[in-house]
Amino acid sequence: MNSQQFLGRLAPLVLAIVSATASAGPIRLREGMGGVADLGATRCDYYAYIHPNGPTGFNQAVLYWFEGYVHARSGKTIDAWLAGIPGGDQWTFDRIGTHVLDYCTANPKATVADAMDDLWKRIGG
Repeated sequence: MNSQQFLGRLAPLVLAIVSATASAGPIRLREGMGGVADLGATRCDYYAYIHPNGPTGFNQAVLYWFEGYVHARSGKTIDAWLAGIPGGDQWTFDRIGTHVLDYCTANPKATVADAMDDLWKRIGG
């Protein structure tokens, strides 16, 4: 089979996939997940609820969000920032994640951004 024959057979398949995708209708998201999830705007009660059984990597996503938060506030990576703070070496990724979850459990009407603000102050920002 030459490339023209291959493309000739592939074209109907591509057209079918594109047509099916376009006519599938709008994507429906779960309550509380309006559009692309903004972790900072996520209410703590929802975060604490979803955390134990949430999607794989959910805690990692929060750590990535905190990395951006630290960089915006300090201009440094989280590792560089923690290295410059007394006791910063005690703040592991697990401890950071635990702090956010504990804060959210204790403050269900707050947001994950509020938990990050608290974490920032607690660590020494």
